[in-house]
Amino acid sequence: MNGENIQNETETKTICESQISEHKMNILDREIGYCRYGKGQTNFLFICGGVGCYKKDYPESMLSAYDPEIVTIICIDPPGYGTSRPPDRKQEINRCKKDAGYCIKLMETLELTPFVVLGWSEGGRTAIHVGGQGKTLVSHIILLSTSTQVDFRGDMAFKGMRNTTHWLPTAKESYLQHYSEEFLREQWAALCDVVAIVYRDLGGRFPSDQVLSSLKMPVLIIYGALDRFVLDPKLMSNKIKNARVEVHARGGHDLHIKHSRWFAQITTNFVKETISPLIANKNGGLSRIDQLNDENKHQQIYEHLAKIDDTNIHSDPEILWRFARSCYFLSFPLDNKDPKKKQLLDEGYVYAEKAYQLKNEDFEVIKCFAAVTGARTDFLGTKEKIEQGNLFKELLDKALTMNAEEYTDFLAVLSLQPDWLDNLFFLGKTYLLKKDKETAIKYLQRAVDSYQQNENEQEPSMVTEAKALLKKHCK
Repeated sequence: MNGENIQNETETKTICESQISEHKMNILDREIGYCRYGKGQTNFLFICGGVGCYKKDYPESMLSAYDPEIVTIICIDPPGYGTSRPPDRKQEINRCKKDAGYCIKLMETLELTPFVVLGWSEGGRTAIHVGGQGKTLVSHIILLSTSTQVDFRGDMAFKGMRNTTHWLPTAKESYLQHYSEEFLREQWAALCDVVAIVYRDLGGRFPSDQVLSSLKMPVLIIYGALDRFVLDPKLMSNKIKNARVEVHARGGHDLHIKHSRWFAQITTNFVKETISPLIANKNGGLSRIDQLNDENKHQQIYEHLAKIDDTNIHSDPEILWRFARSCYFLSFPLDNKDPKKKQLLDEGYVYAEKAYQLKNEDFEVIKCFAAVTGARTDFLGTKEKIEQGNLFKELLDKALTMNAEEYTDFLAVLSLQPDWLDNLFFLGKTYLLKKDKETAIKYLQRAVDSYQQNENEQEPSMVTEAKALLKKHCK
């Protein structure tokens, strides 16, 4: 979904005649700057390197190597860098971990999920945290010229570079196009001090190094053979379950700028090639799942989908709602006292909610989300039960206006749990729309009779509406 929430934007401008635009938006506790390129279906988030910014690290010449009809690229200025100032950046050991929250929230607000996160140099460490925190929101990770560890040689190298007044003018040129001498001097010294602390106190391991083993999505590690700043990529790839390594024989630390067309091709091909077989052959795979559902083989569906360890699976609404449906039907034979029942419904709710976020005008998605939402209400506290009950009713009304004929799933549930209020209410309203008043009254009355009000508990809106409908149609 490539919609953009511009409610909080404070600035929008277009660069020349290109398809790159710059924006600012209130994210969490501050204003975050970013640029946007392209209008394609594959969403990317690019994160800049140390003392960088999107204008410096992802220039127009580099972004234009991507096909704007295929990709939508967001380049963020992390807090304290570039256009995401003031305030200036506070360098600290957990800075990249904190930046990840802003990255994820920005992409959620822009409605550009799921997305591929790409980080250069220090930004690669942030990208790892984005993958660890974002989970199913992140489909792929691309680590460019990145290391999650520092050794003695690296520690000494950073100490030698700490004072930027000793740099050659050509080394500072790209930074001074965007920052003052003072900002570069202070920020670079503080960044080198963080590296020294990591080497001295943390055994040379940045916090991101501890996240690598938990990543489930495909990860691409790219580096240049002439890059003297990165360690052996095997130090990362050996810890990642699904990692691929690409090297440019003549590339340095900024290979993506100097070899932009090669880089764009490598990264887009990686995303295409690592789409799961089920998605690549989705129609056939989904047909098989629907066939198993018709045969009431919900356990088989659940086990099949659960075994597929691929983030893409959990970013596709067509698969998500079917996964939720299997959780929904597996829960019903279980007693409410069985903890497995609540676990299945909670799991199904996560899948159904995500499917609805991605495809909120699809009837099957809406129906599934409504069903799982209603089923969970028995396990919620009073306040949340009312909120979820209202959500169920909202989803139900939306589904009924789209297709009042499709109610077989709820009739199937009726045989498993005959006194479930939400289901009886749904059937009552469905039969009213079908102009079968006699059957509708039967289910609405059963819905009212099934509710036993507790002391100090507010009557659910479904019961109130059921009573009103009975009063209206029983005349």
